[in-house]
Amino acid sequence: MNKLQFFLLGGAVVLIALAVLVFSGAFGLGGRGSTTELTMWGTWESVPFREIDRALQEQSGNALKLTYIQKPSATYEQDIVEALAAGAGPDLWIIPAEWRFSRASLIAPLPPQFLNEREFNERFIDAASLFVAAARSEGRTADILALPFAFDPLVLYWNKDRFNAASIPLPPRDWTELINQTAALTRRDAEGQIEVAGAALGRASNIPLFKNILEVLFLQENSRENSFLEDSETANSATRYYTNFALSSQPHFSWHALLPPPQTLFLQNELGMMIDYASYTSSLARQNPHLNFATAPLPQIDQTKPVVNGALWGITVSRASLQSVVAWQAALLLTGKDLASPLVAAAHLTPARRDLLDSSNPLHTAALQAKRIPDQNPAQTSSILAEMIDAVADGKRTVSEAVNEAKRKLEIIR
Repeated sequence: MNKLQFFLLGGAVVLIALAVLVFSGAFGLGGRGSTTELTMWGTWESVPFREIDRALQEQSGNALKLTYIQKPSATYEQDIVEALAAGAGPDLWIIPAEWRFSRASLIAPLPPQFLNEREFNERFIDAASLFVAAARSEGRTADILALPFAFDPLVLYWNKDRFNAASIPLPPRDWTELINQTAALTRRDAEGQIEVAGAALGRASNIPLFKNILEVLFLQENSRENSFLEDSETANSATRYYTNFALSSQPHFSWHALLPPPQTLFLQNELGMMIDYASYTSSLARQNPHLNFATAPLPQIDQTKPVVNGALWGITVSRASLQSVVAWQAALLLTGKDLASPLVAAAHLTPARRDLLDSSNPLHTAALQAKRIPDQNPAQTSSILAEMIDAVADGKRTVSEAVNEAKRKLEIIR
């Protein structure tokens, strides 16, 4: 099995051949020579794997053929919903954790004889529990809706040239250091306009990952948070900290509504720090090879109880699939130790399997520290939180007023 390969070709089609002996024996796919064809959708860019032809010949006997189709990110969710509603679409698809509640009706849960909840929790990082739906009635088992395979932690990007110019040797380890460094890094022209922003924090309208940053602030304040703004004290503290960077009265004022998004400003060498996904590193280096930057772990409130956030992906099976059992067997192999490792490495991501994590790798450590707040209506929640943040940043509401109004709206949609 260790020679099986996951092959992504030309951004369009992936063929995976999995061993006949594995499927015909353990999974009962029929006799030798039979082939089960499955389709899988995702948005990931394609990366060809070496030795695919040799793996096909030596390992598979064509027991399973999986065709992977890359879909546009902008329309991926709509494509999935419309295709499955029409009784078409893929057997398997890559699902971001944010869709776990809103798209649960499209999923055929994993047959419990393949993997139970205890085994799931032992195999995958804690944040992966988002893919487990609680038992709907007494005596029933929990539904596993996806098998996680990749995590992309948030990290702090810092511009080393800007830090050198400000005589700051190292990036911040906590949020107080970040405030102080932001003040030192921010530069203004003669008219007081921001020429170099110290940090991209403070608003929602032009910071795409504002919700993720807020989420990690909430969880670092109170790791027991089970919903956004659940605890008023936590919500007020985190919101006040975040919006302070957008208040011109503050010495660490570094962000306003007219600035371009953080990635753009960082690429232009006009931003000291930003929070983004670790996977952006290679793209950033490719877009500006001369940019002198590095990444660091997220700042923490309590260094002894670190909490990070990030994106999590799983492989799931369509309820409309006529081959759902076989598809789940393929998903088990794809998220197994032998295949998950090269698959995740090719995508420049972090494994979601515990037995693939290396404690000496900071990104792998971040996966073990990851927490997420369950969110049944991510788009609506994001809109409500954005209104809350920008109302404070624009001086339209106090922090407590904005938080209370947001809490009221969130309670309506829960």
